[in-house]
Amino acid sequence: MAQFQIHSLDGSRAEQAFALASFNFATRSVLHKTLGADLEEYRAYLRPTFFDDLGNGLSLMATDPDSGELMGILVVRDFRKQRFAGALPYQDKYDQISALFEELEAIYMQARHLAPGDALLVDMAAVPLTHTGKGIYQALRAEISIRAKSLGYKYIIGELTSSATQKVVLEKMGHRKRAEIAFAEFTLNGRLPFAAITDPKTVILAEETL
Repeated sequence: MAQFQIHSLDGSRAEQAFALASFNFATRSVLHKTLGADLEEYRAYLRPTFFDDLGNGLSLMATDPDSGELMGILVVRDFRKQRFAGALPYQDKYDQISALFEELEAIYMQARHLAPGDALLVDMAAVPLTHTGKGIYQALRAEISIRAKSLGYKYIIGELTSSATQKVVLEKMGHRKRAEIAFAEFTLNGRLPFAAITDPKTVILAEETL
């Protein structure tokens, strides 16, 4: 029997998915750790945008076929969807990450003219440490590519902030690097918020053509 099964991420598992994603990013993401992320603060900041993204019905989850345990999630949104416009708790702190991604996307858009429905963005992916190394992330990415293509999307975009994910997506999955920013050079309001990050040295926007 397969180690895991992939399904659409439905509302009944949304809170579990949120708990997994927020914990993984607050405790394992190099960006969040550099900002001194506090788990409860970050959950307050993330909650409105996370559940807004789930509303499109495209996100995926991997579960244990016997126990139903949540083994991984992939949260996606249309690349051209407007970002959440409301005020968020702890916004000044965590919007530094959003600003980095916005600059990365602006570089990408210099060479791409995309309309809604053209590109799907992998906004968040999370696999618990107990289930890493089982191919769950790659399987989720492969499944979202199939589903996105069937809906008429032309591209899948990912913003890669860890050496491991960069290796998997660029080398194993063959996606193409389309934009890159060095952490040591990203400037925001006269500061270098991510200059302490040395591994990896850059954030990369990778693209898959469907």
